[in-house]
Amino acid sequence: MLPVVFWASGFDPANILNNFYSAAAQCRSMAHRKHIFASVDIKRLHNMEKKNVTVPPFLSDNGITSTSANHIANIAKENCQALEGGLASLDFHKTTVSLIGAPEETVVSFGNGEDTLSSISGWLEEMAVCKSLIAYLREAIKAKERLVVEATDAVSSPELDSLLENEPELEEPLDENQVLDRMGIGQKTRYLALEAKCAAFGKCIHPDGSFSSARKKFQKRLAGPKDIRENGRDTLIYSYYPNVPASDVEDLFFRLQAEHRAAQAELNGIKHGIEVEIRRDAEAKRNRWTAEHEKWQGEVALAREALNAARERKREEVEKLKIVIPDSLRPIYEKLRQL
Repeated sequence: MLPVVFWASGFDPANILNNFYSAAAQCRSMAHRKHIFASVDIKRLHNMEKKNVTVPPFLSDNGITSTSANHIANIAKENCQALEGGLASLDFHKTTVSLIGAPEETVVSFGNGEDTLSSISGWLEEMAVCKSLIAYLREAIKAKERLVVEATDAVSSPELDSLLENEPELEEPLDENQVLDRMGIGQKTRYLALEAKCAAFGKCIHPDGSFSSARKKFQKRLAGPKDIRENGRDTLIYSYYPNVPASDVEDLFFRLQAEHRAAQAELNGIKHGIEVEIRRDAEAKRNRWTAEHEKWQGEVALAREALNAARERKREEVEKLKIVIPDSLRPIYEKLRQL
């Protein structure tokens, strides 16, 4: 059975094809028609434009939903398939079959006649206009989906941006030089003097130091004051006589050691105080940063929550927009809608 052709008298499908690619412009020209844009939220659209989001001309507060548009597009597709099936099965012959020698013939297929032949142009025209409607609706659905994303992303939060740009940072900890710079001149001078004394005394009385080496050599000469050395055919005897009492050398060495230990202990005490001050400063800065960061995180969470709520409201606003059916496609739309 051939498909039924849904056609409106006086409806020119060629005009649809010629005007399809200007459908957006046609919808834009409809903006002055009160029955289309009477309830458009002008302020809402203006706000979108300020965010560089343009509402396509074929979307309005009046029209059909994306679900309805998709349903109509599917019906139009089915109608096209039915028409294509009818065209594919065209046969302009009446087919009969009979036995050889028998006078009677049995009709196998009546084929298509003049009525069908005269309808082919109408079927092709209807296929064209249905495909035009499908293309328009599919594009409008995609445009609305894009608009939802664009309009939602266009909603921003200066407060959130400012917060993210001004995340609290942990202050740099103090170092030893900074603590020294904060000392009074007397304390700092004492610190530097102790450092110099410890370095000088330590170098001198170190096991490999100059005084320590001289002491060891002196003790060795006391234990062996003679030294015999062969010099060719001659034998030389070196004698070593102490210039100072051994006790004086020992007393000085131990006195230097004691002074070095005392200076080192005092210097270590100052250094320990510096380390304590550095630790306390670092702890205070971390505690301060922790409190500020927790407060900042709370403010960020609230600002992000507000932004998400604003974006959701904007998404709902855009979702409410309907797809406008232009005048040139309305006849076929009305026919398909009633199926």
